[in-house]
Amino acid sequence: MKKAINPDCVGQDFDEFLAEEGLAAEVEARAIKKIVVALLMKSGKTQGELAEQLHTSRTQIRRLLDPANTSITLS
Repeated sequence: MKKAINPDCVGQDFDEFLAEEGLAAEVEARAIKKIVVALLMKSGKTQGELAEQLHTSRTQIRRLLDPANTSITLS
């Protein structure tokens, strides 16, 4: 069964929708983390190498880049 479309939402910007739902910051953080991971993989650099370059542990890098971990932000 299809859900009826709310006419108030037609034409609404997706960013506006996320902001209204209080999800904008979380969605943006997850997207940024995924982009960083993709760039890291493309570069051929490991999380360990990145951790060494940033003077931190591989565990911290893994935790930071985990898109499911919303308690840690990139800001």
